[in-house]
Amino acid sequence: MNKDKLIDTFILYTVEQRDVDYGDPASVRKYNSLMTKKSKIAKQINDKYPELIPDFATLLQHPDWDVKLACAIRMLVDISCEENDKDCAANTIKEYINTHHTADTILWRMRLRDLGLL
Repeated sequence: MNKDKLIDTFILYTVEQRDVDYGDPASVRKYNSLMTKKSKIAKQINDKYPELIPDFATLLQHPDWDVKLACAIRMLVDISCEENDKDCAANTIKEYINTHHTADTILWRMRLRDLGLL
């Protein structure tokens, strides 16, 4: 994939994941496939284009919570970045947990615990 399109493609995949229908196995497969692709994009940025990491990190300020959260988890799991960037990523997830009252907050809390950040 063209390096100039990596971040935009990451955003596109994140938005596409909203359409998941958990009752439809094909939809779940597509969701899982997009999740894998997003992880590969983050790893590609980390391994081949580390100069893009600061641009990727700006997604933590994106107006769309799905994009913010997707960026945050990828920064915590797939991208080697400065400790303050990892803190910012973890704080983005914590902010979501503290300001939203949905079933997703339980999952995000579990992810942070699994990573030893909560």
